[in-house]
Amino acid sequence: MKKTARMINYTMFVLFLLALTFVVVFKANIHLLTQGGFEDARNISFDLYWNSRETLLNMAGFVPVGLFVTLLSKKKSLLRAALAGFLVSLAFETLQYVLMVGTSDLVDLFANTLGSVVGYLIYRGFAYFLQGKTDPVLGCLTVPATLVFCYFALFVFSVWQG
Repeated sequence: MKKTARMINYTMFVLFLLALTFVVVFKANIHLLTQGGFEDARNISFDLYWNSRETLLNMAGFVPVGLFVTLLSKKKSLLRAALAGFLVSLAFETLQYVLMVGTSDLVDLFANTLGSVVGYLIYRGFAYFLQGKTDPVLGCLTVPATLVFCYFALFVFSVWQG
């Protein structure tokens, strides 16, 4: 990958992570960012419950993590994508606990990691069909896809704020 394209992709990954943090950790709520959490909000849930809508949204939100990590890595590895998803998710769950902005859930950690694995598998699917042109093609899609996700984050913020 050329140096300029790599820099753009890294920038889009950071922008994506910031938007994902806003949506996942702060629930797109500006008041949680400015005023902090609530004392009774600090909770860790070890229950392995299945809320299909929330779990699928968590997985979908982390698919780009697996895609970005695989795209930006010289060594394309399922383990690397899964580890990145796990670590980002662990950071989010820890932030929710420390900042008292929500419940830290074990299910979220699994779903987010699984979403990153799906992102890696999507990359491999593209690699199978594009044979050597995967990085340039996906690299061109990172800018519009990230901007759409950021727009979605702002849309969710505006809807939830009333």
